[in-house]
Amino acid sequence: DVIYIVDSAGYMLPSELKNYVDAIHQRSGMVTLGYHGHNNMGLAVASALELIDAGVEYIDTTLTGIGRAGGNIPTETMIAVLSKKFGPTQYSDNFLLSTMAISRKFREYVLSKGKNFDTRSEDILFGYSGFHSSYEKLLRDYTEEKGLDFYQSIIDVSKIEKGRLSRELLDEIFTNE
Repeated sequence: DVIYIVDSAGYMLPSELKNYVDAIHQRSGMVTLGYHGHNNMGLAVASALELIDAGVEYIDTTLTGIGRAGGNIPTETMIAVLSKKFGPTQYSDNFLLSTMAISRKFREYVLSKGKNFDTRSEDILFGYSGFHSSYEKLLRDYTEEKGLDFYQSIIDVSKIEKGRLSRELLDEIFTNE
């Protein structure tokens, strides 16, 4: 059994995540922990390193960091960083090179399907605000219909609600301004 800490908006700083780990350990002892982080603000690898030092045993990664919004921790980056932190071995060098070769092929395949790997400014703003990208279409449609600035609305909405966005809540938020 593993308890996972999930930063699905790429919102938390490494020190904030460490505070979660410390609180869990204080309440539950040294339970097995994992981390699933999104990289909206480019902090997922740094957060993973902080959490490894705090005793987290499982770190989720994906090839090329592919994932929703700002993506996840890139497997190949994490291998390189761990090798640098703990010292390279012949195994880690070979593993890194093999993973990078697979990653390049995977990237070429994804690009051939018309997808891209760029972090959009929206993804960074989602991370900054703690806005979950699953609500992007709802907010885009709403702001377009009401003539509101989509980007400012991300910040405004996130100050009030980060987890359960609905059209009714948007009406309430923007009617009260």
